[in-house]
Amino acid sequence: MKVKKRVLMILTLLLCLTTGLCWLIGGYIGESTANNLYMMSIDEESAFFNAKDITFLNEKKHPFTFIAKQYINISSGIIGGQAEIIGTNENFAYMKKLKILSGSFFNEIHIGKNSNVVVLSSGAAWHFFGNKQSVGNDIIIGNEKFQVVGVFEKDLAQEDEILLYMPFEKLNQLVSNELKVLDIWLQLDNISEVEPIIIDMGYLSNDIKIVEINQYKDIVMQRFKFIIFIVGIVIIIFLWKMILNNIRILKLEIIEFLKENYIRDIWSIFSNRKVLFKLLYSLTYILSALLIWKIIRFKPCMPSEFFMWRDYNFYVLRDMLDFYIQPNIGVPALQYLNHLNTVSNILFFLSILSATSILCVLFRRNLRNLVQDNDKLENKKNQSFI
Repeated sequence: MKVKKRVLMILTLLLCLTTGLCWLIGGYIGESTANNLYMMSIDEESAFFNAKDITFLNEKKHPFTFIAKQYINISSGIIGGQAEIIGTNENFAYMKKLKILSGSFFNEIHIGKNSNVVVLSSGAAWHFFGNKQSVGNDIIIGNEKFQVVGVFEKDLAQEDEILLYMPFEKLNQLVSNELKVLDIWLQLDNISEVEPIIIDMGYLSNDIKIVEINQYKDIVMQRFKFIIFIVGIVIIIFLWKMILNNIRILKLEIIEFLKENYIRDIWSIFSNRKVLFKLLYSLTYILSALLIWKIIRFKPCMPSEFFMWRDYNFYVLRDMLDFYIQPNIGVPALQYLNHLNTVSNILFFLSILSATSILCVLFRRNLRNLVQDNDKLENKKNQSFI
């Protein structure tokens, strides 16, 4: 008995640990970007957006941001070298949820005045200036001097990466060739609003790949919700067995009480504390089960193509499983989240295994207790007849 209790305790601790970590990872990924983002990229090799597309979106006043990369020689006067510079707009810091350590990200005023400003990653600030408080210092990019207006903290596990951000228009002036815009991020209320924008930009909807960022957030957090759902079902099953056990005991108690005078004995049944407590316990179990069910219910995150199933076959279930456990977030700018997504998958399956094991232990233990209680009641019933 002690061994089973220890096993049950270890499984419970493992379940709490994996569930808690799964929730933390889901929360981190959920906070990695702003909500309602849709990433557009051209679904062809060696094909990218360009400056005309950016100008069009600026004119239409759509809330958006984008990424254009370029490697340029950089020098702080003492330390130099080639580094990656990203050209973007003022919305990037908000949509990517950059954590600014000092200063600020460049804004519309900087862009309007065509100012020579740049924002450094913490790794770049440390590399060029030896500290992360580099706001106000000058840095030479190409042959022009730029002022550092902000330092931001890089993504998880990429803190040492040397990276710089500057206004897209300024970066476009520094390079001789036309900048290639890798992807465009739109913040819209609904995915149906994306297609008209694509058509207005002069592209075919089939040529553009759209990634709904919120969907990936929901998938990761849904793993945590599904674990809670499984745990809740385990508790509900346990409560339901307690309810059935109480009803069985009450049935035998009532049969024992009902002998000669039914009216008198019925009143004595409900005035009996043992029977009354059994009724109250049963009612409490029922209300608890209903409350737990209300808490653990959740709306599954389902891709649109799975809403209407026409063929109930193995391939549909396989595709759905691939959708829920996919290891790749699918966004080049968020590749660091792939590792967290993989960890979330592992924790998810460990939690399911722990919850299933706990259910098996409780079921066997409860089944054994029920058999013992039934034997006792049957013996008591037989003795009363004798």
